Amino acid sequence: MAQQKRKPSAMPAAKSGMTMFYYGIGIVALLGAVFIGTNVIRNRNTAMSADVEMAKATSEDLVTKAKGVTRGDANSPVKVMVFSDYMCPGCAVFATQIEPQLRATYGERVVEVYHDFPLANHQYSFLAARAARCAEDQGKFWEVHDALFSKQREWSFSATPPVKQFTEYATAAGVEAKAFGECLRSDKHAELVSANLELGERVGVGSTPTVYINGRKSNGPMTWDIIKGEIDQALGSGAAAPAAGAAANGAPTTVAPAPVTGQ
Repeated sequence: MAQQKRKPSAMPAAKSGMTMFYYGIGIVALLGAVFIGTNVIRNRNTAMSADVEMAKATSEDLVTKAKGVTRGDANSPVKVMVFSDYMCPGCAVFATQIEPQLRATYGERVVEVYHDFPLANHQYSFLAARAARCAEDQGKFWEVHDALFSKQREWSFSATPPVKQFTEYATAAGVEAKAFGECLRSDKHAELVSANLELGERVGVGSTPTVYINGRKSNGPMTWDIIKGEIDQALGSGAAAPAAGAAANGAPTTVAPAPVTGQ
């Protein structure tokens, strides 16, 4: 999986309505770290203090600055939060193979929340994250998100920043080109992307893609079978029926399981 190296810059004030969700992730991440490192924890009071500090930092600091992008009903019983990098091959597999199955299988019972996590060794990932956010300004985030991942090999090896390609993808998605270009040429959304990266670091993201299901980090390798099993467990049920109308709309109902591994 792609390893995280980038350190974020300053971050903007942006609101999120999912504070309790992030609060839960902070608790889960911290408890996992405490469990692994119990041999070096001196006493229970120290662990409890760290627990409180993590929860406080996650819920009060970054959740007001980092803003994920939601696909689906925010009140769905299962929330799948993805920290992803647009140049990560494993993230492209997740976006193009697993996410379509997730939507086709569960429909409104699952909401996706996407967070930017651009890696330092991927030179255009930060620019791509900003491009998707510029498209979000015009209500076309997911269309450009999908295009960036499905066409990853077209732009990720470019000798120069792939602004032209990004503009083409956005225009094809219905984004007004002039406003998009002005946004991409500025530093707009740079601090927001950095805030997402910082949030991921604080809740324990170390590689991409990293997925949390109702606040609990998914166990790898990231295949459809594993993701589906964890969602079913979160729903408290067995195999879920396909969403109504999914097949009629051309959404895939089966994709051969593929391990999700980045570089």
